[in-house]
Formats: sequence, C-alpha cells, structure tokens
Amino acid sequence: MKKRLLIFISISFLAFMYSSCTDGFGEMNTDPAASTKPNYSGLFANSVQQLTNEYYYWFYDGRQKMKFLQIANTTSGNGMSFDEVIPGNHWGQYFSDVAPNLFEIRNEIDKMPEEERVKYSCMYAVTFLPQIYMHLKNVDMCGDIPYTEANKGRYEKVFSPMYDDQKGTFLKFVEELNVTIASLEKYKSDENQNNFSDGDFVYQNDWDKWIKFANSVKIKIAMRLYSAGEDVSAIVSDALASGAFESRDDQFMLEAKFRYGNDAVGYHNMRVAKNFTEFLVQNNDPRLIYFLEKNDLDQTFLDAVPEDELPDLIKNAATEKEKRYIGGPVSIDNNSDNDDYIDYWSSITATVDGENKNYYPLSYINRRLIDPKYDTGDGMWIDYWYSYPELCYYLAELVENGVATTSGKTAQEWYEEGVKTSVENYEYMAERTEVKDFENLSATAITDYLNETVVAYTGSKDEKLEKIGVQAYLNFFKNPTENYIQVRRTGYPKENSTVLAWEKVMKEGAPAKFVRRSVVGEPGQFNIENWEVAMTKQGFSPDEKNNTIIYKQRVWSDKLSPSFGEGK
Repeated sequence: MKKRLLIFISISFLAFMYSSCTDGFGEMNTDPAASTKPNYSGLFANSVQQLTNEYYYWFYDGRQKMKFLQIANTTSGNGMSFDEVIPGNHWGQYFSDVAPNLFEIRNEIDKMPEEERVKYSCMYAVTFLPQIYMHLKNVDMCGDIPYTEANKGRYEKVFSPMYDDQKGTFLKFVEELNVTIASLEKYKSDENQNNFSDGDFVYQNDWDKWIKFANSVKIKIAMRLYSAGEDVSAIVSDALASGAFESRDDQFMLEAKFRYGNDAVGYHNMRVAKNFTEFLVQNNDPRLIYFLEKNDLDQTFLDAVPEDELPDLIKNAATEKEKRYIGGPVSIDNNSDNDDYIDYWSSITATVDGENKNYYPLSYINRRLIDPKYDTGDGMWIDYWYSYPELCYYLAELVENGVATTSGKTAQEWYEEGVKTSVENYEYMAERTEVKDFENLSATAITDYLNETVVAYTGSKDEKLEKIGVQAYLNFFKNPTENYIQVRRTGYPKENSTVLAWEKVMKEGAPAKFVRRSVVGEPGQFNIENWEVAMTKQGFSPDEKNNTIIYKQRVWSDKLSPSFGEGK
C-alpha cells in the first residue's frame, strides 16, 4: 500500500479545533447578524474525526453488536437479558458531533458573493460526504427519521422537521452524491479552488479521491435498495463509470496518533465466540493472529496440570493452535449456568513456580487492535470507515446476481480481491497498532487460504453468495455497526452451515427474540405529531421497548431480508 500521510492528532490540537468551533458558535448565537468567518479546516476536521467515537465503540459496538454478531463473548456467556437489548444507533453522534459543523461551513459559504463562493465549490461539495456516510448508519437502524429538514432550526427556524421515509432518504442521498460528484468534477482542476488544508486528514484535499469515495458510498446505498427489491443497475453502473475505489490506497480511513479515554473502550474483557474462532483456526485464516489473542493455556500451564485433569475441550484439541484459540458458545442456554458447558467458563488452577494461578480457556479479542494504548502500547489508531474490500464484496455479490455487468471483473475476481485486500488491511493494522505477537504473513498465506474448501470460490450460486457473505462478515470485524447491517441484510452466517455456522440462540428452550432496529424515542412536544405519524406509518409501536413485541417490526430496507442465521 502506498505510504500514507499519517496525521498525529494531539489532545491540544483537538482542543483547539473544539474551542474554535464552539467559540464561533458562541459568538454567532450571541448576535446572529454579526457572524465571523469560522475556521473551515477545524470545523471539517472535527466532524470527520467524530466519525470514530469511543463511547459508541465501548457500548454499542463492543458490548452490544459484537456479541449480537457472535464474534465476541464474555467470561461466563450471554445472560438472560442478552436478547432484550435494543440495538443502538449513532443518532447523537450525527446530530451533535458530525452534522452541525458541516452545515455551518455551507451556511457561511452560501452568504459569500458569487465570485468568492465559486472558489469554495469543492469544499462545499465534500461537506456532504461525511454527512451522508454518518447519517446512513441512523437510517439503516431507525428507518424513517428526519433528514431533509433536520439541522435547519438555526438557519431556517425549522424546529419540527418531518420524518423522511427510509427509501426516500436513500434516494436523496444518491441525488446529493450525484450533485457532489458533478461539482467536484467541474472544479477539481480549478487552480483558484480553496481547500481544507490540514483539516482534510483523510485525502489531503485530493478531490479525485473524494469522488471515488462518493461513488463507493452510492454502491453501499445501492446494496440497501437492492435487498429491498429495488432496481439499482443504473445507480451501480453510474458509480462504476464515474470511478469508485480502485485499491487500498483509496480507502476512507482514519490513521492517527492519539489516545481515547477509558483506556479500553470496553473491549478489555471481551472474549470470543465459538463458531467464529473455530472457523479462523480450522481454515488457517491469516487474520487469526490479528483478530484474537492466545489464551492462558501455554506450555507452562500444560506442564503444570496432569493430562487427566485437563477438561475435554483441551484434551480433544489436536493442535497447539486449537488449544490456544478457544471461543465460547453464544446461546443463552449454554452459558455458565449449564453444567454441560462449564469447561468453557471455568478457570483452571495450576501451581506454577510454587504459586497457584488461574488460567482461562477463552481467548480475548485482540485488545491492541482495538485500543493501541492497551497495556502501555504506543501504536496508531486505525479505523477503516469504508474499506476497499468492503466494496469488493458488494460488487462480487452484485455481479454474481447479474446486476453489475460492467464492473470490469468477474464475481470471483471481486471476491478474491476482497479476501486478499482484507487480509492485507488487517496485517497493516495489526503492525501499526503494535499487537502483541505480531507476525507478517508468509508469502503463500493468502493463496493457501483461498484454496481452503470453504473459502475457494466454488459451488452453486447460493454457495458462492454464502462465501461472499461470510468473508464480508469477517472483513467487518472491527466495524461492528456496518457488520450488523451486513448480517441483517444477507442472513449470513447461517445456521447449520458447513462454511461458518450461525449458532441458534436459545433462551429457556425457545428461540431468543432479537430486535432488528433501533427505537426512535419521543422527540418532545415540538415534534411529537410528526414522530407519531412516522412510527404508525411503519407499523411500529411508538416508544415500545419490549423485545417480545418489536422483534418482528422491521424498517423498510429490512422487510425482505432473511432472519438472522437464515441465509438466502
């Protein structure tokens, strides 16, 4: 991958940006007619940086979605309330942290004389891209929510925004992306164009890169529409003709040197799930050592415990890898209260150097990959907000289904490109985050992996689509919100699969009832009527939070999707 310009974001720099933004808003709120020109670079950088938010990682993604996705686990298994949690959204992150600064940049540019305003055309256009990218997460999870009239209270006195329907919002996104792309194409070579300077720490004001990102987002949106039964061939062909991501160099990502608070962002106690771990181990997935940490059962432990005292799950492990990477079952009925599974959840006491020590069989999520500062680490923080392999898997699915007929590659080529670049991404991330026990890939690691039976692009159409879905699922390891939408949309992994099986989650002998959407709470007296109309129109129970009632209620784009674990 081409060497990137690394952005070292210090606390003082973020504080400067924050104070610049809030000071500007404070002055303008004091006297709306006496607005001063804001720091566009700082406003833009602050909004883009907020696409990563430690609270959402800690609570919604780590503690919630990674467990829903059967990737993460706890030291005692999932409890009785596991299926009662309502999946979170990024509502506050968008409306509080991302959108306001972008709206303010456009508002200030709109007030300029025409001859001055044209010099900001590229900057103006690009502000729509993090806005659409971030709000798509909310539309995915919430369905009908405000967009076209949102964030206009300050500028147009719209304090009761309408709730746009989900399909209409997707199409509005596409419309705005088209306008953005057209504007960037028109002005990108204009030497008089201003830019965000250091505030664009993603693409360094390379307007062609932003065009590729915009087209890739169009394809991301097209996947939602396609799963809802819509014809997306025109959207996809237009995006490909204009130019989407072409390599890992085009990825929309954050690479920064800064520390998030809470030290752990909630992952320090996250163990791993059984089927997910066994797939990585049994199929020699090169990402195993990047995704997971080895458990406590090293040779020192094995030497200290007589073999006849080892639990069966250790004695039955044929290789060291199977002993060192172990995940626990995710079904509620198979947690630590079930004696049949107690070996997964119980520590083993061994005497080492004259001291009794407790050893746990379950492996951790790789903590340095999630938090480079864990355990005195000093690595880079990396987020692939929209990766190249993500796009590859979308195109593999579309080509396999006969939609993206002009993509330039076969479905197999897109699939294999996705696998290759996903592994390369995680190798790069693991090295830069300084994970413990890091190793570079062997020269044949990816080729060997692509030849594994459950990875090789062979079989029927349904089998190929399942393999695409499973590899997309693995690629989204560190992007749980996107992974949740992917799994919900495709139904992969699926139950009883010979590729990667979804574990059926049982609760007191009956299937657990997982909710597939976020609950949009009552907005208050100013907009309660619009809210009630939107919820009723979608067939939702307004403000209902009982999972046994709302688990069958789906947003528009999810109505045709398979159930969790059902597959196509």
